[in-house]
Amino acid sequence: IISINPINKQIVGKVSITQPKTVDDILQKSATAQTEWGKLRVSERSKILTKARRILVKKSEEIIRLISDETGKPYWDSFMEVITVAEHLKYVCKEAPFILSKEHRSSSIFLHKKSYVQYVPYGTVGVISPWNYPLILTMSPVIEALISGNSVVLKPSEYTPIIAETIKKIFLESGVPNNVFQIVHGYGDIGNMLVNSKKTNLICFTGSVKVGQIVAKSCAQQLKPVVLELGGKDPMIVMDDANIDRAVSAAIWGGFSNCGQTCISVERVYVIDSIADKFIGLLKKQILDIRVSDDKENSDLGTIINQKQKDLIG
Repeated sequence: IISINPINKQIVGKVSITQPKTVDDILQKSATAQTEWGKLRVSERSKILTKARRILVKKSEEIIRLISDETGKPYWDSFMEVITVAEHLKYVCKEAPFILSKEHRSSSIFLHKKSYVQYVPYGTVGVISPWNYPLILTMSPVIEALISGNSVVLKPSEYTPIIAETIKKIFLESGVPNNVFQIVHGYGDIGNMLVNSKKTNLICFTGSVKVGQIVAKSCAQQLKPVVLELGGKDPMIVMDDANIDRAVSAAIWGGFSNCGQTCISVERVYVIDSIADKFIGLLKKQILDIRVSDDKENSDLGTIINQKQKDLIG
């Protein structure tokens, strides 16, 4: 798979497609590695992922540039991905030991009994991540799966595979054991193998509604838990008592951030009649001030990920 910079069409990098016949072996290695990883205390796993956060921050400039190269985002948008993941890691590593700790429950009339809730890992989690936020929407579910004692097999988008490989290097450098986090590269057929395999115990999919329905149906037939984050049609409503300047800024940011390639981007705006003309006038003015440039350091707006997506929008 060749990763192409959507701005200048230069090659960002290449990865080998995972051969379908090897996927079962990869999942078996994942299951074996999970056994020991899951035995660690949450606090021990937290220390390893805290180190991953330090490595992420240390390499932030390199990662920001890579995100922009693979997606065409301005540096500011890529910077926000890194900061968001760093904060998410901080929160998870701090709170997971408490969130996942044993919870005592009342034994009611059974005075000589003790009752409690004990959280245990699912096993192997298959994560299928998208291209629009290749760091946030990949690392977030991976972090949560790993801190909970699961192993992970990640199938990243074929449009942003190099960022996924960078994530793997960060986890390995931080001390996540071999095979606890693995990557499979490919297209829909490889993702389908993760979904349908008896060796994945939970699936996390982020992508389109169409594919999400297929994933949900397959997991339902297997009684396999599934987490879905899918696209939407998202309205913004502006009432007559709204701060117009802030509402206009919110509409522009919500609609144009990441070129609108966001599951919760503003796709239509409903404005009360009495303020509609003023709102539209300010909106037009601010849109004309948006900087569009090949210079990712000084641009407000990046580019659509590829021609296929551009044609879909058009």
